[in-house]
This record gives sequence, structure tokens and C-alpha cells, in this order.
Amino acid sequence: MNYEYDVAIVGGGAAGLAAALAAADQGAKTLILEKNASLGGVLNQCIHNGFGLRYFKEDLTGPEYAARFIEQIEKKSVDIITQATVSNVSKDKILTVINPVKGEFQVKAKAVVLCAGCKEKLDDLEKSLGQSSLPQGIYTLMQAQRLINAEYKKLGQKAVIFGSDNLALILARQMTYEGALVQCVCEKEPCAKGLKSNIARCLDDYGIPLYVNTAITKLRGKDKLEGVYIAPLDGKKRPVAAQEKFVECDTLLFSSQFVPDSDLAVKLKLKMDRITLGPVVDETKQTSVEGIFATGSFLHIHDLADDVSFEAQTAGKYAALYAQGQYRADDKKIRVIAGGGIIYAVPQIINGGDKKAVVCFRTEQRHRNKRFNVFCGEDIIFAKRYPVLLPCRLEQAEINLKGIEGDLVLSLEESE
Repeated sequence: MNYEYDVAIVGGGAAGLAAALAAADQGAKTLILEKNASLGGVLNQCIHNGFGLRYFKEDLTGPEYAARFIEQIEKKSVDIITQATVSNVSKDKILTVINPVKGEFQVKAKAVVLCAGCKEKLDDLEKSLGQSSLPQGIYTLMQAQRLINAEYKKLGQKAVIFGSDNLALILARQMTYEGALVQCVCEKEPCAKGLKSNIARCLDDYGIPLYVNTAITKLRGKDKLEGVYIAPLDGKKRPVAAQEKFVECDTLLFSSQFVPDSDLAVKLKLKMDRITLGPVVDETKQTSVEGIFATGSFLHIHDLADDVSFEAQTAGKYAALYAQGQYRADDKKIRVIAGGGIIYAVPQIINGGDKKAVVCFRTEQRHRNKRFNVFCGEDIIFAKRYPVLLPCRLEQAEINLKGIEGDLVLSLEESE
């Protein structure tokens, strides 16, 4: 082997940086393998603020947030190889890496943390618009953000944005900063998916209209986009043809589904969650293969970088402890099951023992005045009332497992 480490981190974004720092804090010899030319991942193209409010207690931009971690990592003597594409990870923790200078080489690790992030499902765009070929001027949100912020390109003069998650709202504001006229933001669901604060700051403050329960029905333009047709949806989610209207634009930003970049997980044959599309993990973020850990949006899609960092700290810490022979998973397993109103929960498995464990969960839709319950059999072992629950917000519950023998079932009910 060319290189030997206690912990190898695949990915140098928000998750990889926090995991590496936590592993190094445990005294583990740590390596970060980052496919891009510099550390930071998607943080480098997120020039808006809102990062670090929980982790650093400061309001930072994405690059500033990454820089804080990089500064700390450099003090820990963590080894870093950039432009390093990890093509394979074996179950005995041998990583095959390709680098333009070093060529193909291997890394032998005692523990591995997978932090490869997420990707956009690009086929969503063609399917939603019902076209096999698209004119110039159509971009996914991540493509648009990278072009504007990292490559300093102006995309167009008049824009329509389809989708209303937080990134879509932020890009509506940024396109306005770039001198474009954002004609509207369209959302096919009955309400916006982003936070109310972002709707106010990114749309209302700039007079950008938001059309909910609205779909793009077709495009105009063969080689270059000339505009889109939009129409409200009826009760069966069908466009109302009589109310269809044309909106002139040369740019369409399209919100596509984010999914974990699970290629390495598939090659490893990790046990996968059918909802998150990421690996199944326990509370330490260890996967179904001993010594292989997963975190960040490689595990499940996160909304906030701060949440990624806190979660990745756990993965990095336990990867180091595993490498040092100080941690092995308990044979007693407790399953965590998403019940009524909950779309998924992470971790999906908790090792037994008298301790506390943090469970993250996401709701299927917007809810008001609900009580979140955790059942063990017929007993409620944890309950919390929520005035509002949003699909765009990942929630957390710290559960006391003392005396718990059975599986945990998460569910929602009406709050009195």
C-alpha cells in the first residue's frame, strides 16, 4: 500500500471537514481525499450568509464557514490530497484513488468516513417538462449557483424559477443582484417549500411574485429559450388549460431532487434506506459494514451546513475510536421506525445500552399543532409538541434509552 491511515475521509465539504477535525481531535492519523482542487465542496459556491449560526455562533458565508474548519484542520496536521477521485472502497477499507499527478494509488485505512455529498437527479427536468431535448438557457439550481458564484457568469436577462425550496429562493434574489429580471417563482405544491423568512427576504423584498399550485406546461424556443407557459393545477394536479399564460424569459432555473451520491455505497453493498437513498446507520453513523461510516448529505439530504457539521463530528469521533480499537458496536440493536406523518428517521438502528441517542426526522408535509411521539411498544418514551413542522426542516429528538428493550416507532398526532 502507498498510504496507511487510521481514518480516511472521502470528501472535503462540510461533512468531511468536521469529520476530519473530530477524528484528529481523538489523536487519529487522518487523511482527507477531496475530488475538487480545494477543500470546501459546495460551500465555496454558497456566497450568501446564514452559515455558522449554531456551530460558530456567527453569521458567515459558505466560504467563510469552510475557512473556519480548514484553519483548525491545518493546526491538527491532517493530511489532505485534492483532485483525488475515490473510485472504489473495499470492505477491508482499501481505497483506490485517482489523481492527475500521483496517478492511481491505494490508501489503507482502519476506518473510513464517506462524506461524498449529494447530486441532482437531472432526468427530473426532462420528465417534468415532457421533452427529450431542451433549448439553451435551462439550468438546475446547483448548476446555476456554480456558474454564477464560482465561474462568475451571467445567465440571462429574464428568468423564471420552478421550485420554491430555500436554494431556489436564494437564487431568485441572487439573479436579481446580477441584474436579471426574475419574472416569477412557480411551485407545483399548494405552499412554498422554503422558510417564510427566505420568502420574505428573497422574494417579497424584491417584488418577485410566487405562484403556488402552478406548473410549467411547455417551453417556447427551439435552440434558445424564449419563454415558458404556466398554468394553475386543479384538484387532481392537472393544468387548467383555460388559465394557461405565457411568461417571457431566456433563463429557467429548475429545482431538481437532491439524492445522496451513493456510487461508493452501492459498490460496497451497504444496506440502504429506500426513502433517504443513503446508507442505513446506527447512532455513531456506522454503516452495515464494520468500520465504514457515513455522514452529511451522502447519508441523507440536509438543509443546514451546521447540522451536517454536528452530525459529521459524531462520525469522525467514532471512526477514530474504531480505528484505535476503543469502539465496537453492541450486539443488541434497537430499530428506529418512521411511523405516521414521518417520512424518515436517522439513525435507523441504535445500539442498546443505558444512554441517550439523538434521532433526526423529517415530516412528509407541513403540519400545525402536532405532537411528536416515540413509542416503545404501547409506551410513549418521548413526546414533544410542535406549533409548526415543515418538510424543509430536519428536526431532532434526544431520547433516553435506559431500560428500553424493543423497537422505537416515531409518529405524529394532533396536539391538544
